[in-house]
Amino acid sequence: MVALAGLIEAGMGVSCLPLHLFDQQIRQKRLQVVSTEPPAPKITYYAAFLKQHQAVLGYAVADIARQCCDFSSRKQPTRRRAATSNV
Repeated sequence: MVALAGLIEAGMGVSCLPLHLFDQQIRQKRLQVVSTEPPAPKITYYAAFLKQHQAVLGYAVADIARQCCDFSSRKQPTRRRAATSNV
C-alpha cells in the first residue's frame, strides 16, 4: 500500500487508500483527497496464487499475511529474523 501511495505521489494515477493511514501525506499536500459521488465502496484485499502442488506455500503466505497485517495502522508487527547456523 505504501508503494501504491508512492506511485500516486509521483503523479502516476489515483487510488482508494485508507485516509487514516495517509493523513500526514494529505496534510503535507503530498496526496490529495478526491471526493466522489457515490462514495467509493469498501475494499477487500485478497491473496492470489495458483492452485498446484506448491499451493501449500501460497496458503501459508496468505495465512501469515492475514495474521500480521490488517491495514488498520501503519505500524505492523516487527519481523523476526530466521535463526542461522555456522555449521
